[in-house]
Amino acid sequence: MSTSSEDTSTTAPTDDKPENSEAVSTPEAVSTPEAFLTGQHTAPRPSLFGAETFSVAGFLMLATTLFATELIAIFSRWVLTPSIPAEGYDAPSVVVQGSLTGSAALAGLAVICAAIALFRVGATTRAWARQLASATILAGILCVVLAVLTFVLMPTPVLPST
Repeated sequence: MSTSSEDTSTTAPTDDKPENSEAVSTPEAVSTPEAFLTGQHTAPRPSLFGAETFSVAGFLMLATTLFATELIAIFSRWVLTPSIPAEGYDAPSVVVQGSLTGSAALAGLAVICAAIALFRVGATTRAWARQLASATILAGILCVVLAVLTFVLMPTPVLPST
């Protein structure tokens, strides 16, 4: 290393920048204060109405439908075994039909929320949000098909007598 002002050749880098500029330019490698100082963009954070939110909302709606077990109970009672009388009733009541409609509507909303989640997927969306939304769509469509099938094959409801 020469101390002469005429010597312009440098043997070692004098600045503190790393030689590999790719490591600095990626958004994951730069923290927010450093990105601000260097003028780089940071990775966008998921918003309140992001894919993760809609994915979890759809899953919770579908879980409510599945854990209530009304849809499966109505299907097994009125479609799989319609000839066996239960407690003196020959046909389902309007309450059963309303319960079936509510389960189908909630499963349909779960599918819609999960589909919105898949439409809002971006480069920064976590993988579990995509997987959860896809699984919710598949299971939700099965629930909606089961509800429509039960609604079509169920005998005509009887109005409650007063």
